[in-house]
Amino acid sequence: MLRKASDKREAEGPERQVYAVTEQGKQALADALERVDWTTQRTRPAFLTWMALSWQARRGVFAQQLQKRRQFLRAEVAREKETLESVLKEVGHPYHEAVWMISLMIAEFETELKWLAKVEKEIKLRGKANNPEYADG
Repeated sequence: MLRKASDKREAEGPERQVYAVTEQGKQALADALERVDWTTQRTRPAFLTWMALSWQARRGVFAQQLQKRRQFLRAEVAREKETLESVLKEVGHPYHEAVWMISLMIAEFETELKWLAKVEKEIKLRGKANNPEYADG
């Protein structure tokens, strides 16, 4: 699916071998891109695992971690916006896969920031499950 290829450019680092995709490789990729699991999988962010376990954290840690997450998300939004600006200059129009992908990341981060603000307002109402025996089935 790959073949060795030549590269006339001078290496800007250690020696390397360049490869090109064969027709068979292009066909295999096209076939793989038609699989339904590309459209039906859900990722599980590590932050949600932390949230599920956070009731066992020491006093004050929950609020601290939310603040750290907010700082991280704000930095990521800024970084992605810079990347988007650069990509838009490169591709010259907003109708490109890279633009859509980066725009989605920005929207996801901004949505999570809104959600964090909601959680921070509701923190004082936080409580244990009222019916923990329900999970026992």
